Amino acid sequence: MQEAKNKHARLFGILLILAFCFGLKAQTGKTDSEAKVQWLKDNALPIRTITPDDEDFSDLMPLVDKIGYARLVLLGEQSHGDGNVFLLKARLIRFLHQVMGFDVLAWESGLYDCRRMEAALHADIPLEEAISTGIFPIWGLSEQVHPVFAYARSTYGKPRPLIMAGFDCQLSTAQSAENFLSDIKTFFSKAQMTGLEEEGWDLFKEALDAKKLRSMAEEKRSIHKKNIEILLRTILDSQPKLAPYHSRGEIDFMKKILSGYRTYFGMIEKMLSGEKRTVLDNNVRDAVMAENLLWLVEKAFPEQKIIVWAATLHNMRRINQVQTNNPNLSYEGLITMGHPVYEKLEDDVYSIGFSAFEGKAGNVFLKQPYNIPAAPENSLEELCHRTGQEMLFIDFKGIRADSEHWLNQKLKSRPLGHALMDAVWPIHLDAMIFTDKVTPSTRLRKKDEQQNRLK
Repeated sequence: MQEAKNKHARLFGILLILAFCFGLKAQTGKTDSEAKVQWLKDNALPIRTITPDDEDFSDLMPLVDKIGYARLVLLGEQSHGDGNVFLLKARLIRFLHQVMGFDVLAWESGLYDCRRMEAALHADIPLEEAISTGIFPIWGLSEQVHPVFAYARSTYGKPRPLIMAGFDCQLSTAQSAENFLSDIKTFFSKAQMTGLEEEGWDLFKEALDAKKLRSMAEEKRSIHKKNIEILLRTILDSQPKLAPYHSRGEIDFMKKILSGYRTYFGMIEKMLSGEKRTVLDNNVRDAVMAENLLWLVEKAFPEQKIIVWAATLHNMRRINQVQTNNPNLSYEGLITMGHPVYEKLEDDVYSIGFSAFEGKAGNVFLKQPYNIPAAPENSLEELCHRTGQEMLFIDFKGIRADSEHWLNQKLKSRPLGHALMDAVWPIHLDAMIFTDKVTPSTRLRKKDEQQNRLK
């Protein structure tokens, strides 16, 4: 009987110890979580407003030390439909231009198109019309993006105007097809060169027509690709003949846009082939975007600092190490623009991602925005939410050397398409801007619609 009592006593003791251990673990977990929230309260920088024309930059001034001497600041976005993020980026652009001397804004849009847009913005035409010559409509038609261009126009005639540029190999606007061909032909004819025979130019025109391209025979597409190579080779072999008529910058620009178009045409061909597309198909485009962005930094604007507007996915480095938690999506083997740019420029780059706790998102082409549910417990967004702040700037670069820091451990976050992923985020980005609620991008109303709404 005594042995049975002792056995029960030992069992009770074991259960008591286990209960204590489980309770201690839960308490420790809670304390750890609260410590992270406290660190954010003490170290993350609250952002006061997203109003684009608010020039009280007192809340943003600490970014001067965080960004330091970087020549390239990359501003990401979770998706192409985050309206309040667009407004915040507009305010950040104004700050970076006025306070930190960044005089160029480079868009994830056509290298060719954005140069035309820069010229159009200086012309006496409506702002909407000028924008439509350059950036992709997913931004160009957004009500929240237009303050960027209104501000740019306000800088014209001043010592440091804000200059627009692009770095994508794609043609980003509907107007580009006709103008693109005309400008290429003019480049050669100005130097008394034909470039191509007439049938070659005719085929080029046909290839730029999306409807005709879809039904174009493979043999004709092959000839067009050879013609692109002929134009590029002609430029490379005819430098002395071109030099009296074009500056070195103009010759380099023509090589860039033709080389980019060659890549772009290859992308279209793959889509037309019906071959299954994968995330790795982005590598080709991102490689060209990286080359173009580095060309802007080193050749086109060697004395100026540049702001980049692009999706966070393109801006990130080492994206192959991000765990997507989606069995149908893997970033293994993916090399996005930000990686080769960072490898070349290192500390001259400062890359900022954006993420949100909850809200709604949706681009200008969606009929209805979609819900972004509340971020799960202990994700970066949920920890930020618990600080009670609506917006926070979290500097990753300053804590990167501390391998024991909690931000340098694998952490759940949603900066890529609002999808919950796991990563050691400071190895991919230099900072994250948290917004408690994301709001959708809305389509710019035409003037007559605005007037009717006010009646």
